[in-house]
Amino acid sequence: MVEQSSARASPSRPVGSTNTLPIRRLGLAVGEFADIVTVYVDHESFTVTTDPQRYTRLTTDRYLYESRDGDFRREITVDGDGLVVDYPGLFERASRSG
Repeated sequence: MVEQSSARASPSRPVGSTNTLPIRRLGLAVGEFADIVTVYVDHESFTVTTDPQRYTRLTTDRYLYESRDGDFRREITVDGDGLVVDYPGLFERASRSG
């Protein structure tokens, strides 16, 4: 069992920023991966669940996100600051008009 004190908190609903936080915090080099555990708190019931995850840096701007307790996986594209710009099927950053 994972000690919840060692897990990281994340927003209760998936958004691009939930992936940006670990991507920036981990500081992986291309080809490296890291396993982490996040904690989600349901905002209505206050139920706490853990979510084991793996992040693999594929290129300078692409990461593979994998759920470690299921078969969900997605390639995520980030900008130069590590902010998620494309998460297929969930999130795509709107382009800036200038």
